Amino acid sequence: MIGFERYKDPKEALGFDKKEVIKNWLDSNGITNYFITRNFMVDVYSKTDLSGKGLTELPVYIQFRKIEGSFSVAHNNLTSLRGCPHRTKASFYCCDNQLASLEFGPIQVVGSYIAQNNNLTSLQYLPEKINSFSCAGNLLKTLKYIPEIITGDLYCYDNNLISITELPKIIHGDLYINFSKYKKFTIDQIRNQCRVEGTIHII
Repeated sequence: MIGFERYKDPKEALGFDKKEVIKNWLDSNGITNYFITRNFMVDVYSKTDLSGKGLTELPVYIQFRKIEGSFSVAHNNLTSLRGCPHRTKASFYCCDNQLASLEFGPIQVVGSYIAQNNNLTSLQYLPEKINSFSCAGNLLKTLKYIPEIITGDLYCYDNNLISITELPKIIHGDLYINFSKYKKFTIDQIRNQCRVEGTIHII
């Protein structure tokens, strides 16, 4: 009988190497130029592309911390962003999944945040600052929780929007929007609510 030390994880006692398991998964998914921290978080010093891999979730032992390039888990079947990076130095893509929430998504995205074509009913857990943002093709009724300033373009068409009161205060780029069949707003009404420095496109 194997005499495990008291309180010691049996897998550790058997020589289970969590770092090696993480490394094998990263390597098998074509992720290079990475560092695994003492807390088993993963930093990647280039872009990370996990799109179109049929993922329903990231493995429980994978937690990205920071990505020096863009990070994509687009075109999968994800229902959760658990394991996604805390910070990306470029864009974050989680579009074309089955997400109902942005919980566990990054708290800092330097580039664009692309979350279109999911099942989102809320924008809670978005970062406080965003460049361009797309939440088109979701189930949103309002834009509550969206940052006050969008420094690029905002794409929020093909939802069920019934209100414009939660639009950002400022959009430095263009706005692409449409509304529920029960609510219609004009370009003048939108401009009275939000300073759009580019063009307003009512799709």
